[in-house]
Amino acid sequence: MLAMFIKFFGALVELLSPIFWRPFWMTWCPPGSRRGILLTGGAMVLCAALCVNTANIVANRMSAISAGKITLVLRHDLFQRLDRLLRPAAGRADLPSAVSPSHQ
Repeated sequence: MLAMFIKFFGALVELLSPIFWRPFWMTWCPPGSRRGILLTGGAMVLCAALCVNTANIVANRMSAISAGKITLVLRHDLFQRLDRLLRPAAGRADLPSAVSPSHQ
């Protein structure tokens, strides 16, 4: 849940950043000021690099870990149910044939 919140917040910030940056652009970098343009652009590149390297990677790792845990639980549940279903019919089928129809 935290990873989803981080991803959502990151996407929202990326979409709304031009609205937030506009007032700063007008005061920090007046038209024709090369130094202001370079400083403001450098700050934007630095902020973007920090966001990509920290928030996005952390959220992706958290999502991958939670997806792996969910997949593991689902697999264990599936194989437990298949094992219970196949015990009475142990002579007719085994677990691999229940999982993959090509083994029958």
